[in-house]
Amino acid sequence: MPPAGRYIALNGARIHYVDAGSGPPVVLIHGLGGQLLSFLPDSLRELRRDYRVLALDRPGSGYSTMESQSGATLAAQAATVAAFIAALGLHRPLLVGHSFGGAVALRVALDHPDLVGGLALLSPLTHPYETMPEMFKRLVIRSSLLRHFISWTLITPAAMRHREQAVGRLFAPDPVSPRFAVEGGGLLNLRPSDFYSTSSELTVDQQGT
Repeated sequence: MPPAGRYIALNGARIHYVDAGSGPPVVLIHGLGGQLLSFLPDSLRELRRDYRVLALDRPGSGYSTMESQSGATLAAQAATVAAFIAALGLHRPLLVGHSFGGAVALRVALDHPDLVGGLALLSPLTHPYETMPEMFKRLVIRSSLLRHFISWTLITPAAMRHREQAVGRLFAPDPVSPRFAVEGGGLLNLRPSDFYSTSSELTVDQQGT
């Protein structure tokens, strides 16, 4: 599963993104545990007929790097998206945010209103969790050392063993798309670095850092 796009250096991270089509700019921001492949290829194929469509791997996701766990905070993620918009010279793009990506899009609009032309939010995260959903509880690991240890020793074999069950819960009540593993980037979730970044996103902001 090679990278699908190109890279740009932003805020100490190397951000992977794709850029296709022409017209008014649209920036796609994926959700927790996802990557730009969450939107591809269907979104690009449809949207690039009339728009310049850009999808990026958020810091720590997909093929983008994250220099430290501080990059997992909502503010840091939004700052990187804002830097991405500015670096590519995009004029007030429409931000399309899915799930946690919706929270990132909202934070970009609040912190950098001059950079955003509009928002399209798909099942967005808009408020802090009062009670963490059951399927996410095991991802909240307070110690960064323990998070690192679990990521690089246990999580890949455990994810391989329970992958069908976990993915089934993620898609329920709909069936799992047969295209999810490769075209949708599902296999990338088996990497230790992916688990570490996902766990950090859920944990760091809750700790107030």
